[in-house]
Amino acid sequence: MTGTTQMVPRIGDAIANLKLPSDPLLLNDGQIEALWGILADVSLNYDEDGSTLLPIEGSKESTSEPCLDEGFWVWSRGTSQMEVWEWFDEHHSLGLAYLVHGVKTGQEQG
Repeated sequence: MTGTTQMVPRIGDAIANLKLPSDPLLLNDGQIEALWGILADVSLNYDEDGSTLLPIEGSKESTSEPCLDEGFWVWSRGTSQMEVWEWFDEHHSLGLAYLVHGVKTGQEQG
């Protein structure tokens, strides 16, 4: 989790409505799932057709992976998508596979 976060108002309002605890470690799975749902509305640094990564304005570093193009909760603009996904994987009891695919770890996909 990095830097100062400036969220687009619609994202900030949606997160504020969740009434989350101030400590991210105190979130339960339901709250994490709600955040995951909001994350779907956060844009990444792709061009209009989604095929090319664009540099993050104001960033001194070039990026070779998708990054947040706007702040989201405790992550600032320019945070790598992988860093955000790793947080969800570590903090949801069923992990990222469940959040992305609805599949519990070790469960067969059909």
